[in-house]
Amino acid sequence: MLVTWVIIVGIALGIGTKLADNQENALTWLGSLTAPWIIVSFGFGAVSVNWIRSALSAAGAMLTGILAYYSWMWLFEGGVNLSYFLSVTVLWVAAAPVVGIVFGLCGWMWRHGDRHWLMGSVAVALAGGIIAGESAFMAFSSATLSSAEVTILCIWITVGLMMPLVLLSQRRDRLAGLGLTLCWLMIGLATVPLFLGFFAATETAGGLR
Repeated sequence: MLVTWVIIVGIALGIGTKLADNQENALTWLGSLTAPWIIVSFGFGAVSVNWIRSALSAAGAMLTGILAYYSWMWLFEGGVNLSYFLSVTVLWVAAAPVVGIVFGLCGWMWRHGDRHWLMGSVAVALAGGIIAGESAFMAFSSATLSSAEVTILCIWITVGLMMPLVLLSQRRDRLAGLGLTLCWLMIGLATVPLFLGFFAATETAGGLR
């Protein structure tokens, strides 16, 4: 049953984010960020019975999602350069399981955080901080965004910052989680440009259009 859900959710994630990414309006920010992928990975980790299954199920969902994303691009969208398609697909096929494992384990650590109070706080803060950090960078790095686009990005920032307050039950955990989330947000703001630059260089080298 778990494998079935991994496949179904992975396909829905890949196609859904691709369709959102294709929108020429604010809805594109529902699919062009890593937030949906992090949330799905975290969710699979949280519902898994042990840390091995949490890592494997989240990695499987991410890999399925990436394959669905680029399969949809190849089958239903024109003008895709083959060298670009192959290079980017290979890149993300390699990266997707890593993302799944990291945030799948975060979900499992949150679910079993009662074993050590800081474990759950760190796990939730990592997921929430990356979501908030990437969204904040996108919101404040461009002067051409519409008010609707900024609104959606601010919603993602709020989601990231609220995760420790919603998912952690003890006041001590919430304070630690929120503090760590803010730290991860700052790290995210500093590191996201590196990833965006690498991705832009890949697009330029491949020649998408």
